[in-house]
Amino acid sequence: MNRPTPIAHVPAGLEKAFFDKYKEFFDHAEEKRRWNLQSDIPWAEVKREGTVGEDLVSIIESFWAVEMYIPDYAAKLVSMFRRHRGFAWFQLNWGYEESKHSRAIEEWLIRSGHRSEKQSSDFADKVLSKEWNAPFDTPRRMFIYTTIQELATQVNYLGLQKLCREAKDAALDKT
Repeated sequence: MNRPTPIAHVPAGLEKAFFDKYKEFFDHAEEKRRWNLQSDIPWAEVKREGTVGEDLVSIIESFWAVEMYIPDYAAKLVSMFRRHRGFAWFQLNWGYEESKHSRAIEEWLIRSGHRSEKQSSDFADKVLSKEWNAPFDTPRRMFIYTTIQELATQVNYLGLQKLCREAKDAALDKT
């Protein structure tokens, strides 16, 4: 795939409106949505290896693999929008939240005993040995792709959440 093309021009009114929406979103997230990896997940309630089936563990690990591509997703999308604060900062904010999801999943895999730190490290190295490339090289197409991809991801996570609740592991349920 060719190098992504940066967005050339955004009308001043749209630029301001998008940045204002970003600030509104950010402030709301700080007040209502932000969570802390260490204090908001009941790590003491992790069920140890053997209580959550390996099929579910494999599904969780595959979600983690997708989250590990955050550096690629963020770098390539931000490079398209870097001159436009609203667009670029939305991407950076999204990347930060996704990095927390990645950390939470890895923590659960290790604390539950389903994966050792070495296994997790080896898995991460394997996943990160391949680079994710944007499927489109224009900002408009990537914006549309990302929107649809995030909606599909939300559906997938809702399904995973149901499976995690059935496992009756409070930490996994919060992860």
